[in-house]
Amino acid sequence: MPTTTRLHLPYPAESDPADVPVDIQKLAEALDAGTGQASVAVDLQGLLNALPAPGVPGRYYWATDQGSLWRDDGASWRIIGPQPGDTKYSASGASYGWLLADGSAVARGGANAALFAAIGVSQGAGDGSATFNLPDLVGRAAIGAGQGAGLANRANGAKLGEENHRMVTAEMPSHVHSLSDPTHAHNVADPTHYHPSRGRIDHGTGTQTSVAVVGWTSQTDTTGPSGVGVGIYGAATGLGMYGAGGDVPHNNIQPSTALYPFVKL
Repeated sequence: MPTTTRLHLPYPAESDPADVPVDIQKLAEALDAGTGQASVAVDLQGLLNALPAPGVPGRYYWATDQGSLWRDDGASWRIIGPQPGDTKYSASGASYGWLLADGSAVARGGANAALFAAIGVSQGAGDGSATFNLPDLVGRAAIGAGQGAGLANRANGAKLGEENHRMVTAEMPSHVHSLSDPTHAHNVADPTHYHPSRGRIDHGTGTQTSVAVVGWTSQTDTTGPSGVGVGIYGAATGLGMYGAGGDVPHNNIQPSTALYPFVKL
């Protein structure tokens, strides 16, 4: 005999012989105890802390304060769909069963109990007793916690990075500055430099023998060192090397689109 899709209760098919008492009995047995039938799935709803004891496999419970669906597997209730602590992004600023992941401190109990059990104080301890902090994804990109190959270890909940960054000298690549002065020259002037001569100059007429000079006159000049008055002096070039740049932090943001971040209760 086929069963209903939602409640798994038996109902007669057109080909079955009509036997109302038998059909009603089977239905009653399924409702009371599920004797001989698939587990009875009965939809329940209420506050999360009002979940009944598990033990009826296949039934569902809608937690109205958490906005989550739970299924009884016979031994425990298991949440269906997103788990407490899961995150998502939305263009809408509100989402039922989700809280804005803005780092706020919220109560540890009530509708937040499952979320607190899932993430604890990994995102912040709140006031240390009654509250805890939600993840803060407003204006931030999420990365995987842990240590990737060749990367630094990032703890769950750690905040890092800068929206703007001012470089310091140690972060600059090694480089040199070239200096060119094609018109720079030094002039040398020596207007008073001369050397007198020293020697013997014979002139006149007559004959010269190896013994004496006849009919010659002579002149002897004496030479000595002379100051040159030469100097090479410094010359102003007008050259200078000056700092450049505005010392303004540079933008450090990758191309992005902003959406609302949420965390599941």
